[in-house]
Amino acid sequence: MFLKVCSLACGKLLFYGLWIMTTNKTDKLQRSGEDYLEAIYTILQTDDHAHSVDIAKALGVTKPSAFVALQNLAEQGYISKQLYGAVVLTPKGVAYAQSVLQKHKAITKLFVDILGVDPKVAEQDACKVEHCLSEQTTQKLYEFLETKDKK
Repeated sequence: MFLKVCSLACGKLLFYGLWIMTTNKTDKLQRSGEDYLEAIYTILQTDDHAHSVDIAKALGVTKPSAFVALQNLAEQGYISKQLYGAVVLTPKGVAYAQSVLQKHKAITKLFVDILGVDPKVAEQDACKVEHCLSEQTTQKLYEFLETKDKK
């Protein structure tokens, strides 16, 4: 599954401890926060609900770690927790998750279609790179791929 591959490629999220969801001055989530939003978004595309146990399993982390991370995301306004533990993305969370997923897909496309990287390796590498690109580089990547698709 994509999420399992992505979480393994990005490293053990547990290792980051309790500060994994902190933001910087630009309100950009750290890598693990982005991974959580991406996981929740992906789960919600195929299921009508996401629970912390599903999210933990998808990312390969423990339930207590997922609980802390989800609590932090809720405090920052990216998710809300519904009755019986269902996790729902807020509009802010949906927008952020979609942008991370779009960036991931674009990087994967570049690696596979342009550079000829094996798709499995490209998925893993895209997960590492998606968290590091600046807005300017991301925009140039989108423009490049759009131009390339028109040819």
